[in-house]
Amino acid sequence: MAARENDPEAPTRSKYWLISDRLESAGVLVLDLAGLGRTMPVFSFREEAELFLALGGLGDGWRAAEGEAGELLSLFFGPCADVENVVLDPLPAMLLDSTAGLVSLSLGRFMDRFLGVSGNGFAPEAG
Repeated sequence: MAARENDPEAPTRSKYWLISDRLESAGVLVLDLAGLGRTMPVFSFREEAELFLALGGLGDGWRAAEGEAGELLSLFFGPCADVENVVLDPLPAMLLDSTAGLVSLSLGRFMDRFLGVSGNGFAPEAG
């Protein structure tokens, strides 16, 4: 969905970066975080995702992977249907302490605000 000029509610980006497992096509990093539950880190730029990888110590099996809004939605309704929250552009240390909540959104709010999916009552069910 293209952003409309002068519309503050319109999504401004249609591409996102995730941390992906090199061995699995749909394998993306999803964490169980205290107070947030199943949570997926989502990044605005490749450099932020790469910084996360450089600082995070996840090992060689992970990479920054670009995806469009539709691909991200298919993850939320498919293999990542148990995701409850999204953390935006986190640093790895934020995931270890309680500060991840400062940059988190519920999955529904993330879909409404950033992916341009209106609140039709449709949300992935925990599987």
